[in-house]
Amino acid sequence: MATVKRAWKGGTAVATNVKTLEATGTWASSDTITTTLKDENGTTSVVNTTTTSSTISTGVIDPHITDLNNSVLTEFAKINWIKDGTTKIKGTADTAGVPFTMDGSESTGGNGLFGDGETAGGTVVTANAGPNDWNTTGNWVGGTKPTADDTVYIGVDDDDIPHSILYGLDQSGIDLNQIITSRLFRGGATVGNPADSKYLLIDISSVAGSSDAPIAILNGPCRGVWLKGNIDAVAINAAGIGNDAVKIHSTNSACVISSTGFDVRGQIRIAGNSSAATITNASQNADIRIETPITGLTNVLMNGGSSVCDASTTNYQCTAGIHTIDVAAAISGSGSGGLRVDGGTLYYNSSGTLTFLRMNGGIFSWERNFKEGVTMTNGTIHAGTYIERGSDNVTHTNKLLNFGGNIVTAIGEIVAGASA
Repeated sequence: MATVKRAWKGGTAVATNVKTLEATGTWASSDTITTTLKDENGTTSVVNTTTTSSTISTGVIDPHITDLNNSVLTEFAKINWIKDGTTKIKGTADTAGVPFTMDGSESTGGNGLFGDGETAGGTVVTANAGPNDWNTTGNWVGGTKPTADDTVYIGVDDDDIPHSILYGLDQSGIDLNQIITSRLFRGGATVGNPADSKYLLIDISSVAGSSDAPIAILNGPCRGVWLKGNIDAVAINAAGIGNDAVKIHSTNSACVISSTGFDVRGQIRIAGNSSAATITNASQNADIRIETPITGLTNVLMNGGSSVCDASTTNYQCTAGIHTIDVAAAISGSGSGGLRVDGGTLYYNSSGTLTFLRMNGGIFSWERNFKEGVTMTNGTIHAGTYIERGSDNVTHTNKLLNFGGNIVTAIGEIVAGASA
């Protein structure tokens, strides 16, 4: 089937978000009334609970408003709380264009209710609008937000400063076909809010009958793109300078993440406790950080740049650049797999077992590894330099075989063409 294309432009004028929650029924002394706020990712809830008395206006609403306005919790401090009539609490965002989500609940021995029967998230008096809100329809070309199976383009206008997507980030109910950032999405613009450690929550997975492979294609040299969800693939062709310029948290163990091209200049982070099958880099400027654990990780291929891998994987290949296998990452593959060094420099700093090493060039070094009881099962050297200087903590299960490379021993001796 043909997917619908939606284009983000941003820039809509602001409107201040206003919502209410109403208390009804019969309340008694020692009942409690609670307002709950969720952050942009919908993952962190903060609550404020007040013990009530029997009168709704003065014993329930008034003391709860006082507690809300006195709260030192960040999310509550972003909202101005007042009484609306005798039975309602009204929340007004301090900053126009910044939305909030609130819900009410209660614990009562009678039949008192707070927020029940209202629209989830409170009754909207004034909907939020702003230049950085995904949920503001005016930010989308044609005035329609993306829905399931759509392809989303970000950065369609040649603005001096493209508009970031900072709010309305919980889109976890939508499964898109593709997200594509254009080369015009640059500078300080972001998808997600790295400053607050917030992802855009969205799925990008298989769409039945679509001729387009589900993928996030990042072409914009912007400050940050943070994506989290069931994502089939990510192709990173550009990234701005700085830490965490791209951060991916996929829940799909078949996910393929690739980085390539001169325009990938910043740090790319694959978040821990996520999933992926293959991670590759062919950019000479990229700095790749692979956290642990990564469920399903089978292949890591580093063809340039620099990287630190903390996650265990079946196979790891280094052909260029400077790379580190760190923490407790284990390389479990053997035979034609395992750890292969064809070029570049690879430091093995992990305490994890190295099942099989094959060198066809480059440098492999233990000299920064100070872990105790590190084991290498098998290793063959056909070319390149193997360094074990000062690393008497390494135990070889089987003899290291050298067919033409150099071995730098513990005393600095270079042994050409000999096994150790």
